Order: sequence, then C-alpha cells, then structure tokens
Amino acid sequence: VQLPGMQIPQLVVGTGFITSEDLTGRGRFLSFRVACMDARAAGAVKVEVTEVLGVSTAKLHKTPVGALAVWGAFLAVASGPKLQFQRWTVGVGFQPVAQVELGVQISTLASIKSFVLVGDVRGRVHLVRWRHNKNAQALEVLSSSARPLTALASGVLLHDRTPGFLVLDHLGCCHLFRYAPQDSVGDEILQAGLPYRLAAASTSCVRVTGQDGSQACILGSAAGGLTQVIPLDPRSFRTFTTLQALIVARVPQVAGLHVRYLRRSTDVGAEGRRALEDGDFARQFCYLTKTLQEAVAERMQMEVAELNELLERIGLT
Repeated sequence: VQLPGMQIPQLVVGTGFITSEDLTGRGRFLSFRVACMDARAAGAVKVEVTEVLGVSTAKLHKTPVGALAVWGAFLAVASGPKLQFQRWTVGVGFQPVAQVELGVQISTLASIKSFVLVGDVRGRVHLVRWRHNKNAQALEVLSSSARPLTALASGVLLHDRTPGFLVLDHLGCCHLFRYAPQDSVGDEILQAGLPYRLAAASTSCVRVTGQDGSQACILGSAAGGLTQVIPLDPRSFRTFTTLQALIVARVPQVAGLHVRYLRRSTDVGAEGRRALEDGDFARQFCYLTKTLQEAVAERMQMEVAELNELLERIGLT
C-alpha cells in the first residue's frame, strides 16, 4: 500500500496466533517497508524487506486480523467483529480514526466509492458507509443481509452507475446483492438474488477494468479454476436468458437433467430470482447444427448472426 504521507510503498500483513488453550486467538497487523525492487531477473520483481515497522509498537488485537483493504487515504483493518479505518501519520504510524462492530469474525472486505461490503465467517453480510465532514468521521451500517452467510471472498461491479455486490460462500455459491436506496426502506436496502452454484468454492475475487471501461470480476476457485463474472444490460440479459432456455428445450442433456436448475442453489436461503447465468452453457449455441441454430433464432424472432454477435460481445466466442 502507499497511503498519503508514505514516501515509499509498504507491505501490510495481518496475523493471527493462539496464545494458550484458555484464551482466544490474538492478532496484529504489521507494516513492512519495501527496500528494493529489482526487475532485472527474468522480468520478475524482487522485493527485499529490510525493516519492520510497528512490530514493537503495533497494538495487539484481541482477535486475529481477518481482512485488510485500502480505502482512499485509509487502511481498513478487520479484527474479529471490529472494522477499523486507520490513517497513516508521518513519524507516528497507523492511527485509528473510526470503527464499527458487527458480525462474528470479518473475513472479507470489498469497497467502492463510500461503501464497504463486509463479509463474515458465520454472520450476515453488511453494507457500511463512510461518513466524513468537518466535525466528525464515522462508519455507518446501512443494511445487512436477511440471513447469515459464510463469506470467503467478495467483490463489487459497477454498471451504469449501479453497483452489484458479489459474495462467495463456502458451498461454492455466488450471491449477488443489489443496492437500491430509491425503492427500499431500512434493512431492505441490500437486496439479494437467488444464489448461483459455481464449479467449486472460490476463495478470491479481483475486479478488473477493460480498455472500454467495462468491468468484470475474476473469481479464483480452490480447485484451480478461473471464472469471469460480467454485468449485462437488461436487454442482453433477457436475450441471454431466453437463449439458454431454448437450448435446454432443444438439445438433449445428460440423463435428461435440467442444467440451469441444477446450478441453482436451494440449500441456502435467499430472496428474489436468479440473477446469474451460465456463459459456458450458452456457448453451446455456437456448436449447434445450422438447422438447430435457425430454429432457435426463429423462435426468438432474431437472426443467427445477431445471436452470434451477442455471444461475441459478451466474450463467449
């Protein structure tokens, strides 16, 4: 990280350790100064750590540090149920400026603009907003999910100024939350769609931005796979959903099973309809016979070229 006031980048690490059988785990976050970055060896960046900052003065937390994230000019530190915003001061180090307690053990953080999505190992998903004015600085909890959720990773996608929050749980499901303050009241601000089951549980989520400004989330699974999640406009989403429904109806599947409903998770509760679609399954349209492609396109009142253009625009061909 490189916060305002830092002359050189620093590597911040959160720790957790067990002291004894009758005490809960402890933790602290340590700041390492990057002394040298050498890119001469086969194009790789070599980082040498020569000085440890704050090891003797860093405050010992009563719970392990579960997540770290950079938000603007602050470092967000999650220790147990506590979320702190730390500011870097020259000659002093990190100092807390605001905090809020929620959940059991915070495991993941994702932020966009003034909002922070907080995931817990066994609690609810919380949406927190940072408030800053001349008189005070504080963290405010806007909303929480309706039911507990074990969050391994989280991410945020922004499409047409509307944020979409992704939460990945231990069952291999991807939950999509929508923030809609204009038509919600109280705890219903964070609206959840029906979870969608991925191939394996994902433990990391990285947001990337393309050259055209479009955003996507890359999910890394524990099985070694990568999954890409991209936002779609309403028209493309309806076309995409109808295309998959017709492929299920026209193309025989293994054991006669309904592929789309098998990917829908019903063992964890959520509200609303499924808001994620299977791009790998829709790619089958490109390999259908010309007769089947024309039959599907005719049913959708579209041309085969238009459907191929949609799949190419999404990035499936």
